[in-house]
Amino acid sequence: VATSAFGVGTDFDESLLRRMADAGGGNFHLIEHPVQIPDFITGEVGEALQTTARGAVLVVVAPGIEIESLNDFPHQRDGDTWRIQLGSLYSGQILHPVLRLAFPKQQPDATCEVKLHLEDQDGALGQAGASLRFTAEEEKKIASRPGDLDVTRRAARLDAARAERDALERNRVRDY
Repeated sequence: VATSAFGVGTDFDESLLRRMADAGGGNFHLIEHPVQIPDFITGEVGEALQTTARGAVLVVVAPGIEIESLNDFPHQRDGDTWRIQLGSLYSGQILHPVLRLAFPKQQPDATCEVKLHLEDQDGALGQAGASLRFTAEEEKKIASRPGDLDVTRRAARLDAARAERDALERNRVRDY
């Protein structure tokens, strides 16, 4: 069961409602005008009727690598395996989980392999997966290469959203 949250008007705890929706695998909606309510309810009920995978989990096997979910998807580690909880997936839904990987220091040309696959409660996603291979390079060589601007922007937006949530929470408890 997915839990969505609706903020109506201006007097509600946005941080709390967003956390509830994220934890429940649902959505958070800001409703500014009463005429918007039927559309939001229809959208939520429609999504529930089109669930294609319940309890989806991104499984990442990454020996010796530390992983952080920048999207704040709940995640846990069991040895070299990381499980990122994505919640229920709906027909046509696109998720962009962004992970920060911290590799151990290695000699140049050493490689690390990261394996990924999706799982769900009912086995609807099968066991197809992917494998990524990373090769260590000298720091000066890495610094001279331009980064992927799309990845940098996406990570920056997620970091900014996390900072905004933290600021809202601090403001709520009057920690200025």
